[in-house]
Amino acid sequence: MNPQRSSVLVAPLEAEPQAIAISAQLLQLSGQELAGVDVLHTNSALEPVKSALTDLEAVFCDQEHWPILYGSPIPANGLLLRKELLLFEVLLFQGLKRWMQQGYRIFLQLDSGRKTTAMIGMAVAQMILRPSDQVLYLSSDEALRTSRRYILERSDKAQLHRIPLNTNAVSTEWELAMGADTPAQARQKIQEANQERFTRFLDSLNPTEKRIAGAIAYNPSTSSELAFQLRLSRTTIDSTLTRIYRKLEAAWVISLHKGAKREKLRAVMRMGLGDKPRRIVPKRRP
Repeated sequence: MNPQRSSVLVAPLEAEPQAIAISAQLLQLSGQELAGVDVLHTNSALEPVKSALTDLEAVFCDQEHWPILYGSPIPANGLLLRKELLLFEVLLFQGLKRWMQQGYRIFLQLDSGRKTTAMIGMAVAQMILRPSDQVLYLSSDEALRTSRRYILERSDKAQLHRIPLNTNAVSTEWELAMGADTPAQARQKIQEANQERFTRFLDSLNPTEKRIAGAIAYNPSTSSELAFQLRLSRTTIDSTLTRIYRKLEAAWVISLHKGAKREKLRAVMRMGLGDKPRRIVPKRRP
């Protein structure tokens, strides 16, 4: 099996093992070449994880042509305390990285665990997953949910949905995340890189461009309203914004959709200047 064409389903396990088995079936029925299912689980000697793992192992062993079932243990008795959730975040990050480095496409299912693990999983996914990877959630009818069956029948109604994900659009940021050992290290590296980009971007702006960019950071006004507030012509606002956006895209090595440019500029300026307005163009001497 060529791993470059294969995928892996990654899912945390707490109390809903059926969701993992059904998702694996749906992926295969959709034509995905599923090489493995990687289950992140806490202490396998404690219930309900013990029974859930036993049931999953039995089902995967009994079915022909099913992917290999992998278990990734989390050295914790649960995922309720802050230290346990931080450990889950690190192990999920490292697990996804390991599969990606082997060339697999990732399907990350987050509805088989608690809401807290789902939120942490989304944060990790946005940091490290590629556009070709997917975060999924499973929906099914009441009959299938209450049956607790692991194997789909013809009459069952179940569907996998892709969760829209704003994955790391800047390739250099993704490379920084992949080069980190933990999510905290990845965030620190990305934050430092973005601050350096912001400094270069701000240095590339002339005083008028800085004035307009600074106003947009804390002001949702239209171009006409900005022109009135800054006592500039609408033409000056529009032409200056065009130059600002060009420099912004160059600094972040991205190409932005027309409707996203102002929001990206606002986010960049707030990231660099902070949430409170501050002057970025010095006052003229009298």
